[in-house]
Amino acid sequence: MKNIKVYKNSGDSLISQLESFYKTFKEINDLEKVSFDLTELNWINPLLINTISTYTYHSKSEILVPNDSKIYPYLNKISFPDGVNSVAKIAHFNKSYTPVSKLDSNVDSLARNKIFDCFLDLIYKIIGEVPGAKTAMFYPLTELTNNIFEHSKSKMGFLFGQSFEHKKCLDICIVDKGRGIKKSYEEEKGLHYTDEEALTESLKGHSTKNAERGFGIHTSGKLICQGFGGEYMIISGNAVYIQTKGKEILTTLKGFNWEGVIVMYKIPFPKGKIDITPYIE
Repeated sequence: MKNIKVYKNSGDSLISQLESFYKTFKEINDLEKVSFDLTELNWINPLLINTISTYTYHSKSEILVPNDSKIYPYLNKISFPDGVNSVAKIAHFNKSYTPVSKLDSNVDSLARNKIFDCFLDLIYKIIGEVPGAKTAMFYPLTELTNNIFEHSKSKMGFLFGQSFEHKKCLDICIVDKGRGIKKSYEEEKGLHYTDEEALTESLKGHSTKNAERGFGIHTSGKLICQGFGGEYMIISGNAVYIQTKGKEILTTLKGFNWEGVIVMYKIPFPKGKIDITPYIE
C-alpha cells in the first residue's frame, strides 16, 4: 500500500490549504487504497480533514497518526476520518468546530435533514446571534449540499466546519465523490467540456437541466464573497476556482483529478445585520 505524506500548510488561507491539499493528493490514482501519513503534522487544515475523510470512506484507505501526536486528541474529537451521521452525536457537540458530518442518501430524507439542521445549529452557535445570519448561512449550505444528491449523484456527502477565534472567521468544507461538474454536463445535456470549461459554465449559473435550478455555485459565491466579505473555492476534476480579496483565479492542477466536487469557503464572523436579497437571483 502506498504511503502518502500529508503536507503541512503555511497558513489557513484558502490558497495555503489548496497547496497542501494538492501536494498530498497529486500522486494518488482515483480511489487507490493508500495510507495517509499524518505523523509530521502539529495542525491540519479543514480542507485536508474533509477531503481525506471523504477519500478514506470511498477507497477504504488507512490513516497513520500516532496516539501521542499533538493533533490526535483533536482528530478523535471531530470523529476523523469516519465521521458521524447520528443526530444524537452532533446535537450535543458544543465546540468551536463541528464533527466531520456525513449526509447519507441511503438514510431517509427526514433523518438526513435533521442531521443537516444539527450541523447548522452548531454553526449558528459559533458565529453568534446576528440578525439575518441564520438565513445567510442556510442558503449556501443548503444549495451546495443539495448538489451532492441532485447533480453529483453521490451517495454520501461530507461536511466540516472550523472556526478561527483569533481571526474571527469560519471555514466550511463540503465534499463529495460523485460524477463531478464536467460529467454532469455531458450526461445531462450532451455537452463535452474540459473541467475548466464546465466549472466556468457552472459559475455563470448555467444549469445542466433546462427546467431546473443550477448548481447553486454562482449565487452561493456571490453571497459568500459579497454578502459576508469571505473567500470561496471550488474544485472539480483538475479545475479549481478561487475568489479571494476581490481577485478571481481559475486554473487547472497538473497531474491531478478529483472525481466529484469540493467546495470550501471562509467567512468572517458577521458584525451586523446581513441581508441576502441583493445576492439571490
